Amino acid sequence: MHSNDITRLLPHRPPLRLIDEILQIQPGHILAAYTVGGDFTAAPVGDGTRGAVMPRSLVLESFGQCAALLWLDGAGRAVGDQEVLMFAAGRRIRFLRDAEEGDRLVHHAALDKIVGTTAFASGFTQVDGNTIAEFGSIIAVLRSWNSLSEAPNNIGTSAVALARKETQDDCCRTISR
Repeated sequence: MHSNDITRLLPHRPPLRLIDEILQIQPGHILAAYTVGGDFTAAPVGDGTRGAVMPRSLVLESFGQCAALLWLDGAGRAVGDQEVLMFAAGRRIRFLRDAEEGDRLVHHAALDKIVGTTAFASGFTQVDGNTIAEFGSIIAVLRSWNSLSEAPNNIGTSAVALARKETQDDCCRTISR
């Protein structure tokens, strides 16, 4: 899969597209990479001996985009002009270290389940062969813009309810060190 394929499938455009390259894709599994640049890094942390870091929410977003590419490619479709792709929930998410400017994130994502327009994925992210983040379960939904405007107070409600049923746990909890 090439950069043009990523652009065709995902609605995200630079600088918000957080996948540079698809390294490998096969049914149910994908490897994708993103190099952390200065656009999305925060000031140096701690004692100043480390470089600027990428916010963890954007590491999650980058992983989510990777999983979405797997879902969309397998379904043989792209996000339509009248649709929105949304992160709905996550469970058992753990960050082992921060992603620093210049790091090349390699996401390993598996598509665990698809229920209608809701997808469940899991996996991990590595830098130089070392795991920096683990994603026990993330949930993404594909909805029409019309359905969102009709029920603005219920965005993602069905996905969250389904996730709670699936996991029997607090599906919106993020655990980090």
